[in-house]
Amino acid sequence: MRPVDVVFLLDSSSSEGRTNFHKLLTFVQTFVQKFSIGPSDMQVSVVTFSTTVVENFNLKASTSKEAVLRAIDQIQYLSRTPDIGNAIRFVYEHSFSSSNGDRFDAPNVMILITDGHSLSRSPSSTLQAAGLAHQAGIHSFVIGVGGRVLGQELRGIASDPQYVFQTSTFDELSRLQTTLSTTTCEGKYLVYSKYTFSLHM
Repeated sequence: MRPVDVVFLLDSSSSEGRTNFHKLLTFVQTFVQKFSIGPSDMQVSVVTFSTTVVENFNLKASTSKEAVLRAIDQIQYLSRTPDIGNAIRFVYEHSFSSSNGDRFDAPNVMILITDGHSLSRSPSSTLQAAGLAHQAGIHSFVIGVGGRVLGQELRGIASDPQYVFQTSTFDELSRLQTTLSTTTCEGKYLVYSKYTFSLHM
């Protein structure tokens, strides 16, 4: 496959609970298992958020698939309330930087998974952050879980309406694996700067 840099942005707030958060981690591990991981292939980072944002490991950590899977096993649940806008801002300002392993010739993909929505005071801030991410060339995919998510907000965060997915429960995440893998990294043409890549296994 062609190189691609993927940042998973995972909601780790109190609304989902520890058990469901670990289902998110299993989902990410299953995704990673499908691809070649390394400095010349796919690089992966995982950022979690609630009130604060935690970079659990950056793109540079993708020395091998085994290294990434071990790093995911070490991720801790945060609890508290979510600040989606702040988390998105962290990703486009920090995660996709050359100092953290971003490659100039690889498309940037952010996959946000949340079971909630912006706090009442911050929806506009969230959409502003998402807009800046779009302008930076980040391909933003969104998975909303459960009935608390707002479809309009998810569509505003995603860089394309086709990049929005919804499930009723965390147990149903597994049914999105094939679709998400194909859409993000196999069958779509992702445009990055002056380059266009067809990302096939």
